[in-house]
Amino acid sequence: GDVGSEDPGVSADQPVPGFNLNVNGGRSGSTAILADGVNNTGVGIARAVVSFTPETVQEFTVQTSAYSAEFGQTGGGVINATTKSGTNDFNGVALWYTRNPKFNATPYTIGTAPRPHNNLRYNQFSLTVGGPIFLPRFGEGGKTLYNGKNKSFFFFAYEPRWRKDFVTSTALLPDAAQLSGNFNNLVRTSSGIVPATVAAQFGLASLGSTAGTIYQQFVLFNGKLVPIQLASGNQYCQFNDPRRILVPQVYQGVTLQTPQCNSTINATPNPNLNIIPAEFIDPVAQQILKFMPAAGSYFLDAGNVRNYFLQRSVIQNETRYTLRLDHNFTNNAKVNFRYTVTPAVGIRAAGNDINGNTGVYSDARQFLLAFNNILSPTLVNDLRASYTRGNFSEDFSPEFSIKNGRSIAGELGLPHLTPGGIPLFFLTQDASTYTGADVGAGGSTNNFNIEQRYNLNDIVYWTHGNMSWKFGVDLEDARLTATPFFSAAGGRWQFRVVNTSSNRSTTVTNGGNEVASLLEGVPNAVDVRPIILDYDYRWKSYAGFVQDDWKVKPNLTLNLGMRYSLQLPRAEAHNMQGVFRPDLAQSFPLTDVQRRALASGTCNPATTIGGLGVPCTAAIPDSVPTSVLIPPFAFAGRGGRSKYLVPIDWTGFEPRFGFAWQPKMKILGVNLESKSVVIRGGYGISHLPLTGNNRSPNPDFGGFITVSTIAGGSTGAADATQPIRLNGNAPLQGSTGTLDQLLGTDANGLVFLKSLGITAFAGEGFSSGSGKVPYVENWNLAIQFEPIKGLAVEVAYVGSAGKHLYLPLVNINPRNVGLVDQMESSGLCATCPPQDATGTISDPLGRTNLQGSVITISRASVFSPYLGFDPLNRYFDPSANSIRHAFYIDVRRRVTRGLTFTANYTYGKGIDTASDASPDTRVLSTGQARGQVSLGGSLQGDRSLSTYDIKNNFSSTVLWDIPLGRHKRFFTNAPKVVDQIIGRWTISSVFRMPGGLPFLPFITDPNKLGGVLFNRVVRPDIVPGVPLKNPLWTRDCPTGSSAPPAGCEPYINPAAFMRPVKGTLGNAPRALDIRPPRQEYFDFSLSKDFPWPFFGGKEGKRRLNFRVDILNAFNRPNFRYNNTGNTPFGLGTFPTEITTETAGGVAQPITAAEYNAWAAFNNQPLSTTTAGAALLAQIRANVNATRQTGTQGPNTGGLPLDFFHVQLPQGFATKNPLAFDITKLDQFKLYRIRQTYDQNFGSLFAIQGGTGGPRYIQFGIRLFF
Repeated sequence: GDVGSEDPGVSADQPVPGFNLNVNGGRSGSTAILADGVNNTGVGIARAVVSFTPETVQEFTVQTSAYSAEFGQTGGGVINATTKSGTNDFNGVALWYTRNPKFNATPYTIGTAPRPHNNLRYNQFSLTVGGPIFLPRFGEGGKTLYNGKNKSFFFFAYEPRWRKDFVTSTALLPDAAQLSGNFNNLVRTSSGIVPATVAAQFGLASLGSTAGTIYQQFVLFNGKLVPIQLASGNQYCQFNDPRRILVPQVYQGVTLQTPQCNSTINATPNPNLNIIPAEFIDPVAQQILKFMPAAGSYFLDAGNVRNYFLQRSVIQNETRYTLRLDHNFTNNAKVNFRYTVTPAVGIRAAGNDINGNTGVYSDARQFLLAFNNILSPTLVNDLRASYTRGNFSEDFSPEFSIKNGRSIAGELGLPHLTPGGIPLFFLTQDASTYTGADVGAGGSTNNFNIEQRYNLNDIVYWTHGNMSWKFGVDLEDARLTATPFFSAAGGRWQFRVVNTSSNRSTTVTNGGNEVASLLEGVPNAVDVRPIILDYDYRWKSYAGFVQDDWKVKPNLTLNLGMRYSLQLPRAEAHNMQGVFRPDLAQSFPLTDVQRRALASGTCNPATTIGGLGVPCTAAIPDSVPTSVLIPPFAFAGRGGRSKYLVPIDWTGFEPRFGFAWQPKMKILGVNLESKSVVIRGGYGISHLPLTGNNRSPNPDFGGFITVSTIAGGSTGAADATQPIRLNGNAPLQGSTGTLDQLLGTDANGLVFLKSLGITAFAGEGFSSGSGKVPYVENWNLAIQFEPIKGLAVEVAYVGSAGKHLYLPLVNINPRNVGLVDQMESSGLCATCPPQDATGTISDPLGRTNLQGSVITISRASVFSPYLGFDPLNRYFDPSANSIRHAFYIDVRRRVTRGLTFTANYTYGKGIDTASDASPDTRVLSTGQARGQVSLGGSLQGDRSLSTYDIKNNFSSTVLWDIPLGRHKRFFTNAPKVVDQIIGRWTISSVFRMPGGLPFLPFITDPNKLGGVLFNRVVRPDIVPGVPLKNPLWTRDCPTGSSAPPAGCEPYINPAAFMRPVKGTLGNAPRALDIRPPRQEYFDFSLSKDFPWPFFGGKEGKRRLNFRVDILNAFNRPNFRYNNTGNTPFGLGTFPTEITTETAGGVAQPITAAEYNAWAAFNNQPLSTTTAGAALLAQIRANVNATRQTGTQGPNTGGLPLDFFHVQLPQGFATKNPLAFDITKLDQFKLYRIRQTYDQNFGSLFAIQGGTGGPRYIQFGIRLFF
């Protein structure tokens, strides 16, 4: 297991250098990590900065509760590694460990695909040596040697590591024909886009005849793409469709003939017209597609059709150095110095060096100087000073580093702001599409950062009578320099179906193809960065403490302590931080012209309907605001404001109490003293550190902005009349001028009109509770005894309670759900057509971003207190709390005849109102549930099991020196030759059986309560009486997608949940007490020593040790919930309500193409037949009968709010949407819900790497000298 994870108070979930250790119920990132007594915790992310191997550690301790007052800034426990030092004898260790793919078990998979190889190759070398220092000394009498015995010592470690791994997954890539522009005879299925023959081979149903069709949205004019302006009721055509209607269109004074079609023509697409003409293909796109791996033959994997094995590689080569020097000036005055450096970079890629390229840097070093002075027999002073520095950037590999690497964007001729780097081209953002087909690299956490920590602590030890006093101070200066560069290395380009669909829709049943959009060079959106800025954050803290260990009686000791901790809030060296101040908001009136633009759009021509959907000839409804309330962004340290974001918390008192009592009495005839009974207990308060949760800057004034291709051209490009295109009309990138000039900052450091362009959070001023530093109370009571000699048993109760814990982001700008529903259902006026609330419109005040482009806002944000701010989040809200109770029993058998074992079992339960404070993306290894308080729910309603709660946890260790050979129990007098074979064997093992984490239920969308930033926040409703565990789940098909026809039933039962009523929050708990199948981790080691007396020294001291480690010895697959990561799987997105297809002038709930797909699957007549048309009309009538009153009368508006609030049937996950009988209303609802259901909801995945993954066999050799 991970170091410390065998401790009964510790639960570990694949720690990423210590961040995800949850000690005694503490949050991830709240553990204090020390090295030789000084702070070794990261500033940006609370991880171990420098790390050590067992060869360099003398002692490793974990304190989980009621620790001494000298320890602070922890929310769970204290972990301290003490390094080795030299002695009067020269000694050392040389070792080599290796893992070879030939001895690795294959990863667990299901399906027809052969199991891919486990490719981990790992080599570790270590050379450590220590002893007295001998130095040349020049003086009188000539050259002599300084003999450091008893005075000066050194310890040095040189430890290189080489690691190479390939994690194999399956992908669905476009084939050579598609890459050339030929998309004929393709169908879009639940598995993705495949040839029709492949779909037939694997029994996959098409999502509709138009789903695999591509359409022409542009015409060429002088080599440039010109958007086709559709006439009323028209749609785009397939390329060269002979049925097309030519419609004249004037562009730059020239009349162009544009091909247009209608729904009748497009209802029967020609499968042979899906070829992009050569003149439409963008040459840059062809260069980009050269980076895509070549597709192979098709196969079935976990219910999905795939055609490529994608190897995601990880290469990490590093060398660690540790140097420690100790010197005794006198017997009473000693000093030691340590320098540790751990330079490393992990290079990741997917398929080749370009795709998925990431360089994860962990280049850290630490300097430590410690001085210990015995002033008198009762007075000792211990002074320690340290400096820690780390580069934990998420960059590209050194070849493509943003500072001085290659620039792929530059080679492609695309704009970019960094000297090096790689752009990213998305091809997998739509439903039922390609997988693993994205080209390039880049992530939202891309940043270059340097963190530093200066630490000075001094402790005075004073023994007075029966009291041992400690007095100390602890001073820290923590710094984080961060340079975010996401989207600055060439941008993030999104190619979706929208630009090759029949109606510019992202609904895949309306056609379009992502690769086709790329070949035309037209993205639907591009993320670019307007400016690159460096942020220099500072935190300072001061602490003092006193601790008295009072031996009241020989059998009673009291530990009394008090610590005072002052942590100053974050400051920025140049005051480049601040918050939105709603309390300083100003109202800006809207003119009639601005209100009309907001309500109706451009009104040119007058029949155009834009904006909020109000016709240009209709009166402006009262729901359209007459003014806009704008909260200013307030820079810190300006206008008389503090340089901090929140007020200082001066109440950092931390009392500590503990006792140890050895009763000298008999109970029921048992002599407690003879059984070594000791009763211990304690209580303490400790404040959490203010650092360690985020290394990404907030606010980020240069945050990326999104420019888009729109129906009439583009936003944020050089030519707004053309679409954004790779070759010829790339997005603008970069800005000139100072930040204040770009933002229009006033003399008081306030930004009003351009505040909308700042990515930041809201501060409520210095309101009640603001600035509180979170703290944790912890307590324990334990009884330790020896029932028999050599067997120690401890039974304990431990508890903790967190107060003023930070919440995740909370939106303080809620939508008016009633007006949003009115706009979507029946329009804002008697003649207003319904409008999609998620759509965007231009800001009515013309507010601009840092590039000078007018910002687009969501329609729904118009109906919120602060128009355009969707959302406006509050951060650092110290309103959360937690409580945990746990009991454990720990058994330890001391060495007896060479056998030592430990075993412990913990039963606990942790409850909180929030389990984290929105740490950086991909940091948490557990699931993440933000809580419905983010969207107006009550904090009490979010109170549930902690997301990292582990109810049951068992672990044990065994170490046995086999008693065979000379001087052992058996074969004591064996000849040396025999002893060399049978003697000095040691067996050790670690067995852990942790309970799984709770399940986190949520729907994928925000249920109309917020924008996409609130995806996966709203929870479903619970169906009473239905089991949470799916009764259809089997161990024969335990993992993977539920995609029909061969998918596996999920572990969690979808029938236990319902979508909440539209515009409401669900009633399911934030975390449900249903755990995945039991996990078992058994690691086994076998080693043998060979004495080497010719090395010198006593026999046994100089020896050669061979070792074999078998990790997950029984190769047991272990399963976890598949709901972690950046975009975990929810119950599904909001189902389709009303389509854009009309009948009798009324938009209908189902299109003819959708009906035809269903009819073909169920052997029903198509809509082109009389019987089929009648059946389609019946289905529409069934749904329309439930609709609200709309602009065209009764039953023409939106669906009832509870239309999709229905119970899901058993087996819903693996049922094809087309299998529902949509002629029945209840089945039609299920059909729509199943279309947007996430086929990975509630599923499990087999752990493929690290602890619990496939079996690894590791060989090692160690030479002790």
